[in-house]
Amino acid sequence: MKRFQAKRDAAALNSRLVRRPIQRMVWLFLLPTFAAFCIGFIYPFLKGAFLSFCKFKLTSKWTWVGFDNYLKAFADSSFRHAFLFTALFAFVSVLFINALAFAVAYALTRGIKGSNLFRTVFFMPNLIGGIVLGYIWSMIFDGILVKYNTSVVLVGPSADANFRIIPRKTDGTAVLKVNNGTEYALSKNLTAGEWNAIALVYNENDTEGTVAVYLNGEEVLAASGIGFKLSEKTGIVGAFGATYGTGFMRTGLYDNIVVTGTADAEAAKTETAARYDAFNSIADVDGVVTVTGTDILEAGSAAHKNGWTYKGFGMLNGNSTSNLLLDYKAENSEAYWKMMQYLFGGEYPLFSNIKMEMGNDGNNSTGAEACTKRYEDEDADASRSPGFVMAADAKKVNPNVMVSILRWEYPNWVKAKAAGSERYAAIYKWYKETIFDAYEKYGYVIDYIDPDKNETGSPDGEIIKYFANALENETDFPSYFTEEAKKAYNNIKIVASDENKGLKIVPLMRSDSGVYDAVDAIGFHYRTNATSDYITMADVDDKEVWYSEGCATFGYSELQENKTTEYGAGTIGGGYQSPLALLDSLPNAFVGSRRTMYMFQPAIGSFYEGIQYGHKELLSARDPWSGYIHYDPVLYMLSHITKFAKTGWENDTNTNGIWRVLPNATYGSFGSSDRRYQRRRQLHDAGCPR
Repeated sequence: MKRFQAKRDAAALNSRLVRRPIQRMVWLFLLPTFAAFCIGFIYPFLKGAFLSFCKFKLTSKWTWVGFDNYLKAFADSSFRHAFLFTALFAFVSVLFINALAFAVAYALTRGIKGSNLFRTVFFMPNLIGGIVLGYIWSMIFDGILVKYNTSVVLVGPSADANFRIIPRKTDGTAVLKVNNGTEYALSKNLTAGEWNAIALVYNENDTEGTVAVYLNGEEVLAASGIGFKLSEKTGIVGAFGATYGTGFMRTGLYDNIVVTGTADAEAAKTETAARYDAFNSIADVDGVVTVTGTDILEAGSAAHKNGWTYKGFGMLNGNSTSNLLLDYKAENSEAYWKMMQYLFGGEYPLFSNIKMEMGNDGNNSTGAEACTKRYEDEDADASRSPGFVMAADAKKVNPNVMVSILRWEYPNWVKAKAAGSERYAAIYKWYKETIFDAYEKYGYVIDYIDPDKNETGSPDGEIIKYFANALENETDFPSYFTEEAKKAYNNIKIVASDENKGLKIVPLMRSDSGVYDAVDAIGFHYRTNATSDYITMADVDDKEVWYSEGCATFGYSELQENKTTEYGAGTIGGGYQSPLALLDSLPNAFVGSRRTMYMFQPAIGSFYEGIQYGHKELLSARDPWSGYIHYDPVLYMLSHITKFAKTGWENDTNTNGIWRVLPNATYGSFGSSDRRYQRRRQLHDAGCPR
């Protein structure tokens, strides 16, 4: 008994010895939660209460105004009504919800029959919410994808959603491979390296899909019972292969067949037959051209000062692709200035133009470009953008470098303006004040502006006319603007409309004389061909036509795969989108649409590794701390065009000596950096409808 009592006393003593220090240190255990509560609730509450008595745009920049905000709010009758309604709703709902919840909780503790069932039903909304949310997101994705007549699961690289047509290099039967497993033999063979017009038509019913393949106007496969479906939709119809005439078709693999929802059996037969006939009817060209004295005189005349003036190559700075160049300049200035000299220096510079994105702090593709004016009443700051800095440095190397700007999107303060003239005025203010600041800091005035949205699907003629008039008639200049700078500002030229493969700006110019007069340069992207009127714009109207954004080679050309005989199999220059293919783009673009300048997107890859444009560039500068820069072999090929020709823009008296391009002496025999459009041009010229 004594032994038991001793143990109990020891335990009690031990308990007290342990408990007392814990009781004294209870604040230590409460401190993390209390700190989080203060940081996440108390401080924001007090900060918000304080700012309610201030005028501010940034929480760090405030001005004390006392009760002005409250007086303005309560002076608004709609605010008073909303405030009273919200207060009443909160009062009633808190009382009702708590009273009801207490009654339900009390009832469930009294052993009422069915309480377990009630608890289950009560918890079900927590499960249903997730299920409903999944269906909602599915509907959202379907609503987006239906506009493009496609689906993410229709055709793709995965093993359970892929079709491949595989020809044979020797005798044998071409096959349609489904699911990277099952093969269906075509009734007619395909030979790798030979061009054929192929269409794949896919349909599905409630249980399974069917596949038909058409070759040069013939049905060569009808596969049913394939045992799977590519989607949960019915009535989906397949499409013509997007690889008509591309490098993929010349390497022996007909892959990446796109489903568009527009093709049927008869359309497939007709289209493939027409494409095949058109391809075979293209006449061979012996490459002999005749240049007369008249051609030379026409090229040198004032009538072709713009349309035929050889401008060479340019570069795009945007999507954060050149942000690390500022670090190069700071950390390894020698490497930086060597690069600038290589690109813009010498008697025959490689680049003649820099195009810059007017950033809006939003990620439009690979990264955000800094906005120069984030608030309407903020002073513009061009130094935020590496593009304005790089343009200034390029002009130090070559004062004749042209600089153009355009926007992907606009800042929120501009977006808040009403559509039309009010928003046009806001966009103009943003551009104008940025140009003013760039002149104050760097001493140059922008040469070209595209006021419309980059890669617009519908060119806005009204904003083009608004900008042209505003630029020409601007008189409200800052005091630091010289007379020469004022004149340069009033003479800023307009580019329109940077469409992505679209061809709408020239028809708009023809239908609206105001737009025609406003536009100095026609720019569009990612195609070498255009309608005949684009050629007329250069040949007759003497308008500049630009390839204002095109692909660069995918960096490190020595590692490139898929070489083709067309451009030299097994060579560093050969292959789809290779250096030689890229070099071929400029003459093809002049022949097909009179483009006299090709602008690379991006020419310089100077951003952190791992983002979307991995090694899609001519020059890789991704390690500013070592100063290493990789100059791709394509630069040496481009220099074969630029290093002996004086490129750029001619003056009013035609005395700059800028080279002209002679249409009668220019011929493009191979495809461009985008072979699909070059082939389509050839088919179109041969009389085959697209």
